[in-house]
Amino acid sequence: MKKLHHLSIRPQMLILIFVMSLSPLGIIIFSSLTTYNFDRHNAYHSAEGLCNEISNQQRIQMAGIEQLLSSFTHIPCVQNRDPECASTFIAELAKRNPEIANILIADLTGHVWASALPLPGRVIVNDRRVFINAISTGQFSSGEFTNGRILKKPLLSFGYPIRNNSGKINDVAIIAFSLESCRNLLKFGKMPENTSLLLTDHCGTILFDSNNSESIGQKDRIDIFRQMSAGPDKGNLADIDKTGTHYSSYQKIRLNNELSPFMYVRSGILKSSLFSDGLIINLLIMVFVTALAILFALYSSKWGIINKILALRDAAQQIGNGNLQIRISDSVAGGELGELACRFEEMSRSLSADLISRQHIMESLHESESNYRMLFETANEGIWGADPEGRTTLVNAQIEKILGYSPEDLLGREISSFIAPEEIESHRAQLALRQLGKSSRYERQFLRKDGTPVILLVSSAPLLDAQGGFKGSLAMVIDITERKQTEEALFESRLLLEKTLASLNEAIFIVETDSRRILNCNITCERMFGYSWAEMIGATTQFLHISEEMSMKFGNEMLRAYADNGCYETVFVMKRKDGTCFDSEHLSTPIKNENGEITKHICVVRDISERMQLQKRLESRKMFVESVFCYLKSGIIVIDHDYRITMLNQYVADYSGELPGVFNGRDLGKVSPELKEALISGLSSGEIPVTLFGKKHFIGFSRFELSISYADQPGYIINFKDLTEILKIRKELRHKERLSAMGEVVASVAHEMRNPLFAMTTVAQIFEMELTLTPAQQELMVSFLKEARRLNNLVSELLDSTRELKIRPKPIDLNQVVIETFRILQSTTDSKRVTLRKHSYAEKIPIIADHEKLKQVMLNIVKNAMEASPEGSFVDLIIEKTVSGVAISVRDAGAGITPEALEKIFDVFYTTKKHGTGLGLSICKNIIEAHNGSLDACNNDDKGATFTISLPFGGEA
Repeated sequence: MKKLHHLSIRPQMLILIFVMSLSPLGIIIFSSLTTYNFDRHNAYHSAEGLCNEISNQQRIQMAGIEQLLSSFTHIPCVQNRDPECASTFIAELAKRNPEIANILIADLTGHVWASALPLPGRVIVNDRRVFINAISTGQFSSGEFTNGRILKKPLLSFGYPIRNNSGKINDVAIIAFSLESCRNLLKFGKMPENTSLLLTDHCGTILFDSNNSESIGQKDRIDIFRQMSAGPDKGNLADIDKTGTHYSSYQKIRLNNELSPFMYVRSGILKSSLFSDGLIINLLIMVFVTALAILFALYSSKWGIINKILALRDAAQQIGNGNLQIRISDSVAGGELGELACRFEEMSRSLSADLISRQHIMESLHESESNYRMLFETANEGIWGADPEGRTTLVNAQIEKILGYSPEDLLGREISSFIAPEEIESHRAQLALRQLGKSSRYERQFLRKDGTPVILLVSSAPLLDAQGGFKGSLAMVIDITERKQTEEALFESRLLLEKTLASLNEAIFIVETDSRRILNCNITCERMFGYSWAEMIGATTQFLHISEEMSMKFGNEMLRAYADNGCYETVFVMKRKDGTCFDSEHLSTPIKNENGEITKHICVVRDISERMQLQKRLESRKMFVESVFCYLKSGIIVIDHDYRITMLNQYVADYSGELPGVFNGRDLGKVSPELKEALISGLSSGEIPVTLFGKKHFIGFSRFELSISYADQPGYIINFKDLTEILKIRKELRHKERLSAMGEVVASVAHEMRNPLFAMTTVAQIFEMELTLTPAQQELMVSFLKEARRLNNLVSELLDSTRELKIRPKPIDLNQVVIETFRILQSTTDSKRVTLRKHSYAEKIPIIADHEKLKQVMLNIVKNAMEASPEGSFVDLIIEKTVSGVAISVRDAGAGITPEALEKIFDVFYTTKKHGTGLGLSICKNIIEAHNGSLDACNNDDKGATFTISLPFGGEA
């Protein structure tokens, strides 16, 4: 150090300046390197954040796509493969979701049969990875990069198998979407400049490149892609390309049911963009300043300056180290540097005081900020901040509670998107006022997240910068929905009460309890009693009663009722101003003071004189109507619009054997399903077969609509008449008319046929007796005579079917007829392939019938049953006793009778047999009806048909 003192001033100043330059230069370099390292860390952090946003966006999008595909694959038009309906439906889905480029549905061969976009022609997708994976895994599967065949742009697709009701895969739904939405994250995500974003599929094909859109569809760099595919799910790497070194972060995105990722996300920042030009500029400035200082030192050679400067430098260094108590005025005195030293000391003291003050201020600010944050988060009022364009920048928890949106849903969105559409213009007007620097207070209707309206009281103020420019808004909001609803309800309630009191038919008095003076009354009191309002106010209630004793009785009973029941309700005779008396209904309620003492009471009086008279007339009319309704010889059913029974008469109830009131509230379909279906179809009248309480009937009905029905419910009244017997009579008349008309024809035809038939038969018999015939001729003659006899029998049957049947009834045993029938039929060919079974009583079953005619019927019906039954089956003959007689049922195991044949089966000439005449069952029915019985046919529940003969009991056989 002493050697330096022996140097000349100039070298010392040069050395001094050089040494002083080293510290700022080091600080600049250190600061630049620190800034560079910080920027590099932020670059990795920003790249990783962008990757996280892209990954989260893709995962959310995939979950939504999977849920969307899972939902619409159950739509009937998709399950039924309706191309037009399915294409319309998925086109609407694609239209509502802009990120979706297209939706396809292909069958198992890969042929597309439905598309959200018009197909250019026949499209086959069986070569795509997404189609193959969806079928092979049976789950939601990913695809690879494709250049859309319809949109002609790069897409990423996903597939979902469509299963039928049995769980088998029938089709595959493929949804393709564009990744252009990723560009918005770069645009609005406030990312650093020169930020790159690259998306690749599982093969390394580029799906999206923010820097070079022409590279889409090409392969990523092999070394970088291998490094990502071999690395963990998340990582950082540095890659070098022609633009320079990039600090990048990457992530893998995969579906839950897939091992390999379907997408790689890589984001990076160019290294050169992190270097600041500030370091070079600072170094150049420092060299320039140093050169100037050296030139100045060449001209300044006084030791006093150097010494003082050194002293000032040392003092500055100590101040920089935090020593604000240093004093240099003694060592640096005189001249401008001495004055500078004094000012330096003053600055040191000022800095010391300022530092202490700043420490106190920082502590206060920190405490204030903590209190403000607590107030912000716990405030009962919502706090809502917005930028100049009205986009949300700040919300507290109360806003989330009021509207149901999370802060993430609110931030960045325009406030107008949460406001009811009809108030948008008003909102814009208020925003214009705040842009002018004006505060305002108003009510505004917002919409919650679930769509329900909410009314908020908004106190909004503008936020201004230092120059007075508008930089946003801050509003305090309070949910006043319940208060507004309460106010409206109270206002409506008040209006309603005022109108009600004025329009009531009841007289309302407010009476003082002790003096019984009338304090107030409504206008109905004037109409009811004939006194004016002025005449009644202040008067006692005694003048309204027929006597003083009745008035006292009324008052005493009222006080006792208050003590027992809390109110008083009675019927009393009151007196008008003109002296006339009338029946009235009273309801009195006490009014108590704060001590619980009854001071007043409200008395409601209703004139019931007309009602009493009307009630008597109504009771009389009701008895008359009920009498008519009960004994009416047709069915009456009253129903509401939901087809529930509200009332029915005794005629209907007699069908069920229960009381009419049991059916109130019961669905009409449970009483008669067919009648309900006819009403639903719009039929207002007609004749239909129905099931009434489980029994078959044929009714004629009419439906009449009621504006007000039983229990004041609009509905219908149904009037019906049982036409079952009438229908039978109609059928019998038509049958007899057909027989009568046919009888004349048959008699004429039989006469014309029998004459030549008799001649032919006679000649054939003579030939047979007189001529010598060969065996072949003899066989031909026998066949000729047999067919002639069959033709003669047919003519006889025709005549029998048209003539009035004559029977010779006598007491017989039904069992004996059955035994003879079985004996005859067991010798036939059909008995060898079908087994006859009899189910009857052991004792005699006496009936009065024509033995031969009845056996003819039994033979015909049982033989038909045996012919209709397949080989190895059974034909059952069942005899059962009924209330009025006996029923013989013949049950076969054949194919049954068609509904068309069932209606015509007993008609003359109707047959289902290939060689039948159609006369057998018609003759059988005539025989049974001649015995005052019936012959019916029906199909069995399982298979075959049953013919039932019903006959009345007779005397002992």
